Amino acid sequence: MPAFEIKIEPKHLSVGISGNPPFLDENLGGMVIKSESYWMLEDDELHILLAKMKKGETWTCALEGH
Repeated sequence: MPAFEIKIEPKHLSVGISGNPPFLDENLGGMVIKSESYWMLEDDELHILLAKMKKGETWTCALEGH
């Protein structure tokens, strides 16, 4: 299984496979708490949990422009 390279920043998400350019490199639709946001693999599926900076805030999209 390839090693993932996933970076969750307060306003940016990057997802890729180590040694390659990221295939997802986008600004988020709002601010997140970096220390409370995480990713995991479950049943060969990638799950990314983004903890919003402002509880109850509505985002128009998860990633800007989408």
